[in-house]
Amino acid sequence: MPYRVSWFLPERIVYVELQGNLTLEEIIEGNTVLRHFIKNSNATVHILINVQQLKLFTTNIQRIYNEYHQRHTNTGCTILIGGTPVMQFTANVLVKLFGVRLKYADTSDAALAILYRHDASLMDYMAKM
Repeated sequence: MPYRVSWFLPERIVYVELQGNLTLEEIIEGNTVLRHFIKNSNATVHILINVQQLKLFTTNIQRIYNEYHQRHTNTGCTILIGGTPVMQFTANVLVKLFGVRLKYADTSDAALAILYRHDASLMDYMAKM
């Protein structure tokens, strides 16, 4: 499967891993799974998207926009881990269209550091687990 969606930190951080060649249909399917995670949480949900193993994806921005222009109110920060310049360019265009708070990181550890600086409540949440 070219995508995997799971809780990194239950109810607070979703980890999405994209790999190989990703079609628009797979992007839509993966986003449906991601929306389910966000919708069923009562807290702000941040998203880590690891694209380090992603080789090819659709760059049809209009089709992606048509599928994803709805945003959940409890979506927090989204961090793209890795990615080629083309992936980052496409992400920048989508960010402007969707109004998403997107940041970039080279590694998962760097992404988590950004999130912990962005949302101090994550450390408190982890301490309670």
